Amino acid sequence: MSIGSQQTQQKFPFAYDEVFDALVDALKRSSFSLKSQDKMIGRINASASMSMFSWGENIVILVEKVDEQSTLVSLEGSLKFGANIAGAHRHHKNFENIISILSRELKFRTTSEYEELTAPKAKPAKVECPKCGGENDIDAGKCWRCKTPVIA
Repeated sequence: MSIGSQQTQQKFPFAYDEVFDALVDALKRSSFSLKSQDKMIGRINASASMSMFSWGENIVILVEKVDEQSTLVSLEGSLKFGANIAGAHRHHKNFENIISILSRELKFRTTSEYEELTAPKAKPAKVECPKCGGENDIDAGKCWRCKTPVIA
């Protein structure tokens, strides 16, 4: 392993699908750029942007099922410009950030707040307008098409 490339691993007590999906979602909302993902083989390619001391970093993330309730996440980072000695310290910081955002995402997904946000929303009851036949929400009061009063 050269100074331009480093790796680390972290085991999570969650099923493979949960970890992979949470990682993709977390990366999309983070400062990392999601380049590609392949759930079948468990590979995600991401990158970190340029900073004051680095030209940026390419990060390969491998997600591997250990058993039904645990998953191993392996991260390997390489500098976009390999001769950048000042940027070599970025690996550890990027690894910690990814592990941290994934951990937070997995914890959030186990809360009732997440379940409420992702639960299918019940469609509001509809009522037909007696004049034009337009479909309106039950509490609309008036038809959205012809403005005729609608009574539920």
